Amino acid sequence: MLSVFSYFTAGIPTFRVLSPMMIYSVLLHIGLLVVAYFNTGDILFTLLGKNDDFLKYTFKALMLLSVLVSCCVPVLFWLDCPKYVRYLNIWAEFQVTYTCISLMIRPIGIIVYIIALFIYI
Repeated sequence: MLSVFSYFTAGIPTFRVLSPMMIYSVLLHIGLLVVAYFNTGDILFTLLGKNDDFLKYTFKALMLLSVLVSCCVPVLFWLDCPKYVRYLNIWAEFQVTYTCISLMIRPIGIIVYIIALFIYI
């Protein structure tokens, strides 16, 4: 799915605000907000009404909390999305560097692992 909807520069994913995946996620979030809006009216009516049923009151409060969280989390993720893509790029560079270094140091690493294993036992 990432390769279909995202943009790659030299094999590395890049973030674009008007990408098809971003437009899809915004439209999906708007649809969920519309459904949440209509459900919130019923939830608030139950919470603010004269209802002595504690169990119903508790479940409606939890439902309201989940609606609020589901409205806020995608927006916060969209704000952090460029940072996440930057992190993936740095991680890819680290993996290449680690692979180059580990191929040169592999015999020493095996010896250190064996010594650590004997010390642990």
